Amino acid sequence: MKKVDVEFYPSEGGLSEIYQQTGFHFAFVTAPKNGTKQACKMVKCRDFLHDAVRAMHQGNSCGIYGFNYNSKADPPIDMRRMRMLVQKPDLKKEDAKAFEEMMKCGLALLNHYEKMAKVSLSKMWKVAPKDKNGKVKKEAYLFVGPVFWMKSPFLTSMYTYLIRLGDKLPKFKSHAELMKEFDRIQEEFKKAGKGDNDLRYLVSCKTVMDLVVKNAKTLLFQGKTKDPLLDSKVGINSYHDRGGIVSLCKGIAFDAAVNTRINNLKAKK
Repeated sequence: MKKVDVEFYPSEGGLSEIYQQTGFHFAFVTAPKNGTKQACKMVKCRDFLHDAVRAMHQGNSCGIYGFNYNSKADPPIDMRRMRMLVQKPDLKKEDAKAFEEMMKCGLALLNHYEKMAKVSLSKMWKVAPKDKNGKVKKEAYLFVGPVFWMKSPFLTSMYTYLIRLGDKLPKFKSHAELMKEFDRIQEEFKKAGKGDNDLRYLVSCKTVMDLVVKNAKTLLFQGKTKDPLLDSKVGINSYHDRGGIVSLCKGIAFDAAVNTRINNLKAKK
């Protein structure tokens, strides 16, 4: 696997986040013309990411639960490509190969839904992880995908959710097989008595995410080049808490109109 250099952001931690079983952390990365730098704090809670995208899009800043992103002071998020850094800070050396397999499965999931959306396919590189001082950090992976995923808070959220579902190592060749895999994985965790946020989210998302990507032009973009909700002035709490893919699939997003549209699509399925 080809490697790419990424300059890591010096500030980490200090966030109020919901526990996530995978331990995956995410951060945006700047475009190569801006140095291929980590653009924001590494986060477990994926909702911080669509907060940062809106701040970058609107040219302002956001701050919630200890996370802050200032589009005028922090490294610029690339709004022309999806560039997502993924790392597991507590990864043990002996688990590195298993983590790589999870990342490959996450990429397979992304490519599956990208084919449905009829957009270009994401690619993945192993990161040669060093900070400004040349200090080597734990290995990480960089996903680079089409701008499609940056065009709506819900799509940005879906991107990282699919990567995190790679942790479950689903094996599939078709959408029907993927649905069976999701059912199998959920049943196995249920029998084992294990709790898992991502599988709980999957109850609402597994039969709806295909509708989201196939109908993004009418469901989200409404005839524009990107989701008008990126221009929304709704408060940061509502945008953060109800601007992700789970809220959209449940029909409880921060915007009533998009809830009506997704519920209509679900009723027709």
